[in-house]
Amino acid sequence: METSVIAQNYSRMRAAIQEYGCYFLSLTWFGWKYGQLELSAELINEELYETFVKRGWMRETCFILRPDEILNYLRVPVTGVVKRPASYVVRDSELAVGQWKASGMISHFVAMDNDRCVAYDPWQSREGGSRAVREGQLISYRIFQRG
Repeated sequence: METSVIAQNYSRMRAAIQEYGCYFLSLTWFGWKYGQLELSAELINEELYETFVKRGWMRETCFILRPDEILNYLRVPVTGVVKRPASYVVRDSELAVGQWKASGMISHFVAMDNDRCVAYDPWQSREGGSRAVREGQLISYRIFQRG
């Protein structure tokens, strides 16, 4: 599967995901990469979105309430989540979602690797991902201890 299939701005994604789904899709990408899930727009739009909202792990607006539960559901065992500053050094035993912000924009979340690089940006563009990452800066991490 190509990661472009799970792009936030993919026309087949539901409106809430297109507008606010970057954290949700970053977590879903970890499920693809480490949980070896076969993902599709239909699975994300229907089963995953509906399940996470129904269980109270995510609001209908894609605001994430329990990212650790989401990752565990996606077959990526983790033992909680903590917020860390952008200066934090991600350990090999951890997964990281980075929060980026450019001037005049709301925050944007992306999957990060352990070398402070973007592994997956849910917003796909000809310019190379989101404006938040291209023009902004990393402002914090959500760190997950792998279980």
